[in-house]
Amino acid sequence: MTMTNDETYNGYSNRETWAFMLHLDNDQGLYEMSRDWAREAIAEWREYGNDDESGGYADRVIGERVVWQAIELWADHEDDLATRGGYSTGDPIVMWQREVGSVWRVDERAVGESIREDLEND
Repeated sequence: MTMTNDETYNGYSNRETWAFMLHLDNDQGLYEMSRDWAREAIAEWREYGNDDESGGYADRVIGERVVWQAIELWADHEDDLATRGGYSTGDPIVMWQREVGSVWRVDERAVGESIREDLEND
């Protein structure tokens, strides 16, 4: 019997990355925010003298920005919900966070690659 550590899920490196991208790509507001975050990362990338956004390191920089901005959005949203008195099970941000689960398992490079390719096709 051969055991593998293949955790790929629907074309992504793992289920958490797939769930993260699923929500980003299927909610218009999140989609637009994520592309803005990626554009900011690319602008900073160029500001530091890098001309080529393609490739693993640039993808990681883009993905890192998007994932960390999402985490910040989640935290801000939780604070807002607590102030208003509680959660709604249908809240899209809450659903996104619950679907992803372990954010530390989100593959930042894969997130960056997917968004960079999407921006290139615009």
